[in-house]
Amino acid sequence: MRYKQNVNLRLRDRRRYVHSTDIYPAIIEHARLAGAPVISDLKIDFVRLVQCQLNIVLYDTGSDDIALDTPFSFSYSSTADNYAGYFFDCCTPVTETYVSDDDTIYKQLHVSGDKLTIDDPTGDFEPIDVVAALSAKHELLEPATDGRKWLVARLELAAPLPQQQPQVFQSRIERRLGTTRIRSLLLIDGQKIGRVVLVQGLA
Repeated sequence: MRYKQNVNLRLRDRRRYVHSTDIYPAIIEHARLAGAPVISDLKIDFVRLVQCQLNIVLYDTGSDDIALDTPFSFSYSSTADNYAGYFFDCCTPVTETYVSDDDTIYKQLHVSGDKLTIDDPTGDFEPIDVVAALSAKHELLEPATDGRKWLVARLELAAPLPQQQPQVFQSRIERRLGTTRIRSLLLIDGQKIGRVVLVQGLA
């Protein structure tokens, strides 16, 4: 199986790079379009920032279809099969923007020890937006080196984020990987749903 499609992307708020909150739903959408009714063990690696429109490629892991220069790569399982994929840049810059709810989400943020919590009792926010907000605020738990910030390097999810609106999102530092990387647990309504690896970088 080899699947290839264009992905039409927009820029989130004032950012000048394609955001993880747009990459995640693109992977879920195209995995399902390619024939995956059930998705599990999703892993997304964020390699570098990108400002151009992208194509997405999905393939059976046995076909060894590997991109050497890709801003995002990923893998997932569906029933008994394993798949992988990647994005590659087109020449067309992303110019369209949209407004996000980052500031509203941050107002719901609470810090307690080594844990970040965001309560969403009315279900106003998309789960991926809340997960991204938690990742962006890890500086409250572990300040980055001067002039740098924490960026998502890898997102691991046992299954796609729930479509029904959960209420309590948490991120808790699980392990410090040297001085420039952190691995944190992600929990929704008290249940572990995955991990995120953060790395210090510039954005």
